[in-house]
Amino acid sequence: MGTPVISLQRMHCSVNSCPRPSTFQCFAVNSTVEIRHSKIYLADMHAAFAFSLLLAALAPFVQGQTVTFRSLEESSSPSSYVFNGSDSDIAQQLYIRHKAGDTGDEVELTSVPTAVTERLSAINVDFNSLPGLVQRAVLWDTGFAIAPGNVPVQVYPMHNRTMDNIVIPKWEVSGVDCTFTNCSQPNDVTAYYSHTCTGWQMLNTSHCVIDVFEDSGAGTYLGNMWANGGDPDVAPLIELRDHTWTEPVFNASVTFSVYVVHTVSSSKEVAWGECPSGYGTVSIPCARRDLFSDEFMAANTTVPTGSAWVTTWLEVEFAEESSGFDKILLVPIILGAVVVLGAIGLGWFCWKRKAKNSAQKSTSAAHDLETDQYVALITPEMILGPTGMTTQGSTLSSHYESAGSNKTLTILLDSEHLQGKPGVGTPYWTAPEILEGKRYTEQADIYSFGVVLTELDTSKIPYSDAATEHGGKPKPFQILQDVMAGKLRPTFSKDCPPRIQKIGMACLALSPEDRPTAQELVQELQGNGGGQ
Repeated sequence: MGTPVISLQRMHCSVNSCPRPSTFQCFAVNSTVEIRHSKIYLADMHAAFAFSLLLAALAPFVQGQTVTFRSLEESSSPSSYVFNGSDSDIAQQLYIRHKAGDTGDEVELTSVPTAVTERLSAINVDFNSLPGLVQRAVLWDTGFAIAPGNVPVQVYPMHNRTMDNIVIPKWEVSGVDCTFTNCSQPNDVTAYYSHTCTGWQMLNTSHCVIDVFEDSGAGTYLGNMWANGGDPDVAPLIELRDHTWTEPVFNASVTFSVYVVHTVSSSKEVAWGECPSGYGTVSIPCARRDLFSDEFMAANTTVPTGSAWVTTWLEVEFAEESSGFDKILLVPIILGAVVVLGAIGLGWFCWKRKAKNSAQKSTSAAHDLETDQYVALITPEMILGPTGMTTQGSTLSSHYESAGSNKTLTILLDSEHLQGKPGVGTPYWTAPEILEGKRYTEQADIYSFGVVLTELDTSKIPYSDAATEHGGKPKPFQILQDVMAGKLRPTFSKDCPPRIQKIGMACLALSPEDRPTAQELVQELQGNGGGQ
C-alpha cells in the first residue's frame, strides 16, 4: 500500500487588519478548507456621481458659510521610497534603478502576455524595445511573474489588494505559528526568513494566487518560502519557483506545494536556514490556482490591469511617434465637421429668433414673474454659467465672482484634460492611491474635487507652477511621482478665501482616510455640519 498523500485544496484563512496577529477563521467543507474573508470592499464608484453631488451643494459657499473639518491638518509627507521588504512595489524599485542607470538583460519570454501587449499598444510602446528592467516593471505591474523556462504566469492579488502590496507582513506569518531565521543586514535592520512552517500555515496567510506552471526542480529546490529583507540598490527579479516537499503530519505523509515569487535568482538565493552575507531578499508565497474554484476566484481575487503611473512613465519615456495618417480618423473628423456646421446653423437660427422675441418683449410685471418662475425651476439649486454662479432664490445679478472665474470655466469646459481618456492629462486629476493602481473609492473622487477647486481658484491646470530644483519645468511623470510620494499637491492662489483653501486642502489629503466623505462635505457646504 502506497504512502497516503493529502492534497491541500482551497485553503486560506481570514485575518483582521489589526497591528498584531488575530484569530484565523477556517471552515472545513467536504474535506477541504473554504476561504472566508471578513473584509469586503465597495465596488468602484464613478467620479461623476461624487462631483455632481458636491457641485450641487456649492451654493452655500458663496453665502459666507464657514467650513470646518476634522481632517484639515497637513498630512506629513513620507520619505523617499526604499525597497526593504515592507511591500511588493517591484515596479517602483525597478523604475528607481532604471533612473539610476542600472541595466539588465532583456526578458526573452516564450510569448508576451496579451494583457501586456494590449496595454502597451494603446500608448504606442513596443515591449521588445524596452530595456530589461523596464520590461520586468511592466510585467509585474500588469500582474505577471516569470516561471522556469521564461514563461510568463498570471498573478492574482486577493481581497482587493494590488501588485504592490501582496507581501505578507511578519506579524501575519507569526500569527500562523511559523518560526524565523534572523539575519543581520548592512543597515542594521534584521531580515527574517521563514524557518519552520508547513504549507498549510504559509498558505493560510498568503495574499495571492498564481496560475499553474511547471518547475522541474520543484522537489529539490531548497530556497526560502518567505523573506522580508531588501537591498535598496537591487534591481529585483520576478522569478517564480514551486516549493514542493513531503513531510509527516498527524502520522501521515503530506505533500505541500507553495508557489513563491523570488526577487533574486535561484543561484543567489540562500538555502533554507542560512543567512546571506549582505542584504536579505523579498520572497512572496502564493497559492496555486488549481486549489480554488472559479466561483472563489471571481469573488476573492482580481486580475491586475496596471497602475496609472507606470502607464504614464512608459508613455512619456518610451512611446514611439506615430507614422502616417490613419484613415479611420477621417470618420470622427467628418462627423465633427458636420456637428460644427450644424451648431453654427442652429446658433444663427436661435440668434435671429431671440432678436425677434426681444423686440416684442415688454417689461411688464408679468414678464418679471415669468422670469422668476423660470429661475426657480432650475435644478440643482445652483446655476453655473460663463458669468459666474447664482443660487436659488437670489437675483440674476447676485453672482459669485471668483478670481478669474469666467476664464476658469472656459478653460474647464474646453480642457482636454477633463475628458476620460488615457494620457498625461487625466492623471493630474487622479488621487495618489489610484495612480499606484489601487481601486477607486469615494475618497478618490473627493481628491479630484479638490483639484478642481484649485483650478477654479487659479484659472490654471494643476501643477502648472511646479518646478525642479534648478527652476525648470518637471516632466509629467516626475510630477506624478512626487504626487504619489506626498511631496506635491495642487496649489491655491494667495488671494483664495481661507475657508475655500481649507476645504480644498482637506480634499487633497494624501491619505484617503484623512479626506472628508461626500456626505460630510455636502453637510458642511450646506451649513449643516456644525462648522462656524
